[in-house]
Amino acid sequence: MKKVFQLIIIPVLLASCGNSDKKSVDQVLEKGSLTELKEKRNEINALQNQYQEQLAQLNKRISELDTVQNLPLITTLKVVPQEFQHYLELQGSVSTKQNILIYPEMSGNLIRVNVKEGQKVSSGQILATIDEGGLSQQLAQLQIQADLAKTTYERQKRLWEQKIGSEIQYLQAKSNYESQMEAVSQLK
Repeated sequence: MKKVFQLIIIPVLLASCGNSDKKSVDQVLEKGSLTELKEKRNEINALQNQYQEQLAQLNKRISELDTVQNLPLITTLKVVPQEFQHYLELQGSVSTKQNILIYPEMSGNLIRVNVKEGQKVSSGQILATIDEGGLSQQLAQLQIQADLAKTTYERQKRLWEQKIGSEIQYLQAKSNYESQMEAVSQLK
């Protein structure tokens, strides 16, 4: 940069010192002649254009010789629409008016959810349906066994009331019937 200024100043000094018949700007301004003012302006414009051409040549040569280039710190790339496949995992806590723990009555696979996230629910409302995993078949089998135990108990009771059969058979039939009914109610 220092060399550029030196190269500009030296020709200006030589031009101003070498030609004595040229008038300075102050001298032209003092006279105030319109033609002389226009001539001086044209002369300065010509010098300015000459200096700009010389500066352009110097800058070109400097850029060729300068090994340390100051490249801009900006990069560009072409943006192409594509699917955004990132995810964000956050932890948080939710405060409610009343904390409620929800447990299913039985285990199984979730078949259907009857409510949406954030929806208001009330007590007793069915929130989801769980695959029973064959429990209805087990209940049917227990019901059949309970019916058989009931029939057996009623017959043993009639026999016991008629003083036929043993007391132990009657008590076993009664106990079997009660346990079957308890198993059915528990599975329900």
